[in-house]
Amino acid sequence: MTDHLTAVLLFCSKRANTSARCCSGMDQLREFEKEQNQNWLKGAVGLLCLRKLLECFIDEEIGSFHQKLINECGERPCEKSCNIQQNQSHPLCEVCSSWRASILANHTSGKLMWVNSKPDQWYQDKWEVAKVYMPNGHKDHHSIGDFDIASKLRLINQCKHFKKFKLGAVCDKVSEVRNKIMHAPRYQLEQEDLIEYFKRIREFGEVLGKHRPEFKSLSKDIDEIQNRDCRLIFPDDMEAQKTQIQTEKQLEDILFAVAQVAAEQYRTRMMLEKLERQTAQPEQEKKPLAGAGSSTTMSRADKAKFVDDNKATLIQHVTVVMAITEELGDMVHPEAYSLIDAKITSHAKMRELYDNPLRSGGEEVKAAFYDALKKHHSKLV
Repeated sequence: MTDHLTAVLLFCSKRANTSARCCSGMDQLREFEKEQNQNWLKGAVGLLCLRKLLECFIDEEIGSFHQKLINECGERPCEKSCNIQQNQSHPLCEVCSSWRASILANHTSGKLMWVNSKPDQWYQDKWEVAKVYMPNGHKDHHSIGDFDIASKLRLINQCKHFKKFKLGAVCDKVSEVRNKIMHAPRYQLEQEDLIEYFKRIREFGEVLGKHRPEFKSLSKDIDEIQNRDCRLIFPDDMEAQKTQIQTEKQLEDILFAVAQVAAEQYRTRMMLEKLERQTAQPEQEKKPLAGAGSSTTMSRADKAKFVDDNKATLIQHVTVVMAITEELGDMVHPEAYSLIDAKITSHAKMRELYDNPLRSGGEEVKAAFYDALKKHHSKLV
């Protein structure tokens, strides 16, 4: 069975008098049934995965950089509420002048956006310092989550603090990927372009992975995204939710929201499953559950009874749920498989497996489940 990274949009027009603009919106959404549009969506999800990893990394590094500037300039507050406005040059107090000199000394190249920041906050707010190295337009942003990936990459390129990670060339390549994807005509990417863009993102993760272990998983994440189906599904029941798409801006907001949710769900699922594996109790697996025996001597009824009697324990301790579900083959309907796969944790997957295929399939499915359990979790049985 094929895994699906599926984005679901419920769309309903308003009876026969639907406006021409709304129809145009539906037509544009239907474009995402094309391979090139699905490639674009995969590219956007890949960037969101990278952005999520960058947030923790940059948050910590900017904290270190800010502490370094504090050591150089001190923690004295601004003496006169200094401010920098567009196209105006105002003299700064002695404290802010010292901070400005240090910020400038740690600049690599390009234009510094002094108007992004508030000089009187430099001594106590690391983001007021970081925003100087970012593109214009971040004056009212105050935390890592407020900045898009383009701003984060610009910060890495323009602040000397990040030179130790040797990201210069690969950072430029990923910045270009971001620009190509975000400005792609009709939200389309050719397959060869997607492959090249994902290659650049992987290279970025490999370079940072030498310094930060969490980036080592990025290549695997990108492979998962690249190999999954990434489709928009339009349910037949259009009365489920009525939504009018009236402008291109609304369409763009929906697409980015879909990509962000898909990326967040995937990463959350991976993190939770990893945590469950780390916290699993080895001693529980060493002791076979009640009723267990040799699968070659147990009858189908005995196997089914074992599965029923140990439901709570199996839900708690079985972690490779999808591998076991795969073993059941055609006994699990594709729709039921999708419902199991959509659950985030292994506990939730097991409950879904019990509530649907195991309950409706009777002894035959439960016996097959027992045999698959014997293969993948032999110490439990």
